[in-house]
Amino acid sequence: YLLTRRWFGGKARRIHSALVSEKLPVGDGAMVWLVTVEYSGGEPETYLLPVAIAVGERAESLLKESPRAAIARLRRGGDLGVLHDAVWSESFRASLLQAVCRRRTLRGLSGQAAGTPFRPLRRLLGKVEEPLPSTLLGADQSNTSIVYGNRLMLKLFRRLEEGVNPDVEIGVHLTERTAFANFPAVAGSLEYRAVQGEPRTLGVLEAFVPNEGNARRYTLQTLGRYFERALARRSGPPAELLPRGSPLALCTDEVQAAAGDVLGTYLEAA
Repeated sequence: YLLTRRWFGGKARRIHSALVSEKLPVGDGAMVWLVTVEYSGGEPETYLLPVAIAVGERAESLLKESPRAAIARLRRGGDLGVLHDAVWSESFRASLLQAVCRRRTLRGLSGQAAGTPFRPLRRLLGKVEEPLPSTLLGADQSNTSIVYGNRLMLKLFRRLEEGVNPDVEIGVHLTERTAFANFPAVAGSLEYRAVQGEPRTLGVLEAFVPNEGNARRYTLQTLGRYFERALARRSGPPAELLPRGSPLALCTDEVQAAAGDVLGTYLEAA
């Protein structure tokens, strides 16, 4: 199952074993597993895998609507069951948010996870009387993101490292100790502490910032339009516009007006 996940970073290595080294009950029968993956060579890695079991009609619905969530098929008597990634469960996503907002502690076999709210959380939540609806974002990379009511986003880290995650450390510093506001404010975190070893950040809760894409997509679209304009020109650029020297050295030079006209507003955005 791990080998089929986009967030699993060990695809190029030969797996020797995968051990569920910690189980953290979250509520409604769901758990967060910490899976230690040993390889034939090199250091082991630890991954976060939330799990839950769906039975009967719920299992059939899950297999039909969200087949990517299924980890394994189970049988309980005559009923079909599915062990699945719990992030596809609305109740599990709600429990994670409550764990952070209410400073809940999830006690496991050899450690515990604790939610910690930060100062911006109350402002971001506002006067909420009903639980915020949650949506699982589809673009998994090295983490999984959950959006709550277009107000908050919980980023779950799949590959866990020892120590405080930079997203939390830098975000808290910018949020609480500077006036810089051009980033999502950090509203809370979920951290695991074992009896021995450094703490591990399981997730960070941030302000949700709506967007229409990312810088890479915007750059590619702009580049495509630039090529169209360049091809439409009847002649090539004047010799004085052709760059001299390395791209690194050119970064510090002023852009000539004629070049700026061709590039449009992209330079300012970049």
